[in-house]
Amino acid sequence: MKFSLFSVIKYEIKRLVTFPSSRNLLIFIPLITFFFLGFIYINGVLRDIPIAVIDRDNTQMSRLVTRYLDATSMMKVVAQPDSRTTPEEILNKEKAYGVVVIPKDFQKKILTGRSTPLPAFINASSILHGNMLYATLSSVAVTISSGALLQRFKEQGKSFDQSMAMVLPIDVHWRPLYNPWYNYLYYLLPGLTTVLFFMIVFFVAARSLNYECKEGDFQTLLNKAGNNILTLVIGKATGIYIMSMTVYLLIMGIIFPFFGIPVFGNFWHITLLFSVTVFANIFLGMAISAVVTNQVIAMDLSFFYNSPAFVFSGFTFPVFGMPAFNAFYAHLIPYTYFLTGFIKLYQMKTPFHYVFPEIKSLLVFIVIGFVFTLGGLYFHVYKLKSCEKL
Repeated sequence: MKFSLFSVIKYEIKRLVTFPSSRNLLIFIPLITFFFLGFIYINGVLRDIPIAVIDRDNTQMSRLVTRYLDATSMMKVVAQPDSRTTPEEILNKEKAYGVVVIPKDFQKKILTGRSTPLPAFINASSILHGNMLYATLSSVAVTISSGALLQRFKEQGKSFDQSMAMVLPIDVHWRPLYNPWYNYLYYLLPGLTTVLFFMIVFFVAARSLNYECKEGDFQTLLNKAGNNILTLVIGKATGIYIMSMTVYLLIMGIIFPFFGIPVFGNFWHITLLFSVTVFANIFLGMAISAVVTNQVIAMDLSFFYNSPAFVFSGFTFPVFGMPAFNAFYAHLIPYTYFLTGFIKLYQMKTPFHYVFPEIKSLLVFIVIGFVFTLGGLYFHVYKLKSCEKL
């Protein structure tokens, strides 16, 4: 069995390297796609979102507000249209993603201690722009209001400490962890590269057995395995695993360093998580390949099963916030468990035992895929005598 196993592994690696479709799918497509995705988000942090300011007060205080808004790294005042211009006109012309309207008597109300609104119209069709503008505008408003109150208390003869205690009775000290830069490159690229990586592994595995049937090479492969189905399955899975891990090394050794993505966790712990997830996708893909000998149908099923992985994994929207059916489906995809464990290891730098629940779930996928793969092959070989008969 030992020599038969090595023979199947060698055969599978040679097939993946020499056949153009497999080679392109497993090597060249990831290489091109990963770099392409990285360059999309290479700026990382969003800066200088264009906004417009409609100043209907035209006072020293209103001009100070405009300067404050323009001084932030997040916003850039690109237009100060006539006070008669409506915010909707500016947003509809796409000149700006937000419009701040400084109302008449703004300075007068501030200096007399009266509350005054600072209307802001944000194009929330883009959630990213909308949230960032809202957070920055809120911060600027607090800063200006606090400054005005401090000046007022100073005129009343209060000390600076007394004034600060009245302006900010609760002082929040907050510290963002794990991605304190709010860098979109650090957030998106790891998710996009890994989900595409596992989809590719699944696709390669989903045509690993039915390809032999189509080409009439299944009996040759079975002979190399010593007519042992178990040897055949383990040998093919190992060959795909070896080639897949070369792509993993591309991600961790070239893509991440090239784009400066920090990896805080232990490399070997991350490698083990990747390995378990790779085998989960390999055996699930091989199960489809063993049961469905038509390559087109097998690939369609693989795409149908894997295509929602990025959305359902909780990467873009938390699983606990999804409707019950969607949350249930999310737990039927290996990537959901991988992503949770991956974030814990590479970004949060947690000890490995914290990902044991995810590892156990992935092992269940491995067992299910392995059993269905063996069952499908035994059915074709010993009941139909030839996988071409299906």
